[in-house]
Amino acid sequence: MGDYLQTQTCRFPAEDMGVDEGFWRVEWIAHLEGAALQTLLADPEWARGKVMLANVYGISGVLVIPETSVRVLVVPSPERLRNDLDGPWHEKSYFQFIGATVPNEDDQQRRDAVLRPPAQADDADLCPSSFSSPADRDLHLHGVTGIRPVPVSQLPWPHRLPRCPHFPRVEAIEKTYPDDWYAGQLAHAELFARLTPEDFAACPYHQGNWAAIAEAATELAAAELADGAERGRKAYAMEQLDERDREWARALVQDPICWDENHDSLTNGQHRTCALRAAGIPCLPVEGRHLPDSTRPDAVDARTHAQQTVHGFWRDVLAAVLGPSHPLVKAARLLVRFPTLRLLLSSARKRRE
Repeated sequence: MGDYLQTQTCRFPAEDMGVDEGFWRVEWIAHLEGAALQTLLADPEWARGKVMLANVYGISGVLVIPETSVRVLVVPSPERLRNDLDGPWHEKSYFQFIGATVPNEDDQQRRDAVLRPPAQADDADLCPSSFSSPADRDLHLHGVTGIRPVPVSQLPWPHRLPRCPHFPRVEAIEKTYPDDWYAGQLAHAELFARLTPEDFAACPYHQGNWAAIAEAATELAAAELADGAERGRKAYAMEQLDERDREWARALVQDPICWDENHDSLTNGQHRTCALRAAGIPCLPVEGRHLPDSTRPDAVDARTHAQQTVHGFWRDVLAAVLGPSHPLVKAARLLVRFPTLRLLLSSARKRRE
């Protein structure tokens, strides 16, 4: 079990077949031999005395394999192994086989050690990586999924908040950016840096006591991880909060903000993250895949983070259009302060193209 058995040997065109294509994870094994073969096979002689029964990932049935040699991956891709560990296993047979016996795992390992050829020095490089960056690959191989404290300034800006009363302003700002998927996030960051306390108060998401909400949610998450009954009861009660804020605090744990490290967008909790940013919350519980021992960056004030995000984008645009050493790259702040100048830059980019 856990081996990668070859179940398909060809495809069309043949040269398109990858080195690990057609190999699938074995999830359950049993043996059937002797008289028991009579109830399964029309021609028991085909089995040569014994068959192996195997559940294999992706096949909703049972493979019946006679006593013969099979091909397995000697060095499976570590990326694939990690992915399969997170996937579902079917550890029981799809059917009941009278007389089937599950082999001893230690005995299997001893037999396998004799038959399995040694790995070649370059076998580990046969499978191309499915990740474009070392950081993403490291997260896939060594990451865990769960709730952990994250600096709010580490989270991406919202990509779309249509229920926000200021969303028309976001759309107007977005039109001053290049036509790009990130334009919405940048427009939200830019607007955030401009909003006044009165602007924030106009949105129902910003009317809770988010400092107390974040503190209560953080304690509830910690209590659940500690698995202490009395601490958990007290943390869940949140007697210091009113009913509305209590619902928000519990939701931060039960329906959490979702974000995997290195990802460029949130998958849940955009409005709440905006409210937490506006309240000056430095850190909050977030669910997602992360490296358990990684060092967290220091929190940055939300308005400062918004300004840095917008300035960094326009600095990079100027560097791409004019060259990184051009003195006008330093003029990126003017594009932040005077959005109409972006139209001139857009015209210059089109002429250059």
